[in-house]
Amino acid sequence: MQQASGPRQGTSKPTTKQPANAKPTTPTVTTVNAKNIKFSQSSVNGPQVKALEQSMKQKGWQGSPVDVVETKPGNLVTLDNKRVLAASRTDTPVQAVIHAADTPLPTNYVERLLLKMEEFQLLLETQS
Repeated sequence: MQQASGPRQGTSKPTTKQPANAKPTTPTVTTVNAKNIKFSQSSVNGPQVKALEQSMKQKGWQGSPVDVVETKPGNLVTLDNKRVLAASRTDTPVQAVIHAADTPLPTNYVERLLLKMEEFQLLLETQS
């Protein structure tokens, strides 16, 4: 998946552009077997995974669908590793929105990723 445009002149933050006449669309939610989704990180940890597993055992999938990218036909990669890992461990079907690899990231995702990058940068600065 790629962004709609690169950094603006004089700033390091990427931007997204939507055509002026773009109409908002409702994403199609698909049920996917968690074992058919690859992770975008080499490891996933934290107490949230265990809590998610317990919740999924009791209630099944709860909350919004995860975003996955189809990098090539049949190859799905998640951007939400913890929920997919918990679903895989509990055999819970995943509710997913599948994005093509060449579509721009949604604006809310770009903002979320930028925030995480800024938090990581601050952490690095405090450790040096």
